[in-house]
This record gives sequence, C-alpha cells and structure tokens, in this order.
Amino acid sequence: SCCSDGTIWTGAGGFSSKYPRPAWQEAAVAQYLATATDLPPSSMWNSSNRAFPDVAALSDQVLINRDVWQSSGGTSAASPITAGLLA
Repeated sequence: SCCSDGTIWTGAGGFSSKYPRPAWQEAAVAQYLATATDLPPSSMWNSSNRAFPDVAALSDQVLINRDVWQSSGGTSAASPITAGLLA
C-alpha cells in the first residue's frame, strides 16, 4: 500500500483543497480515478477539486547556479527542468 510503510511525500501533486476543477481537467481526472491503483486513503485528499501538477519533474537536491552554486528543489527546480525537456 502507498501509505502503510510510513512513506513521506515531499511533492505537492494531488488535488487542491481550495480551487475547483476546471472543465478541461474533467475527462482526464475521471479516467485517472477510474483506473488508478494504490491510491492513498480518500480521507487524505479531495478528488473533486483541481488536480495538480499538470506536469512534474523529480527535483530533489538539484544543483543550480544563481551567481553561486547552491542546492535547490521543489517547483523552483522542477519548472526549469520541465521547460528544458519541452523546449
């Protein structure tokens, strides 16, 4: 099971607790919910709101240069990784 082993997620993907789902996500989310396996318990997420992210990249401990070399992660690292792949 996804949660019974004590796994801790550092990413933010999932479903918004605040923002409603836009119409353009309806078909994809319905298919995902109908076919996904090993989801967390439904009490841990709100499947009726906006799904996010639309794209993602593994971005933990990414080395970046902003005049000096430093470690970064999360959206600040995932966004340029994804942009580079799509460019």
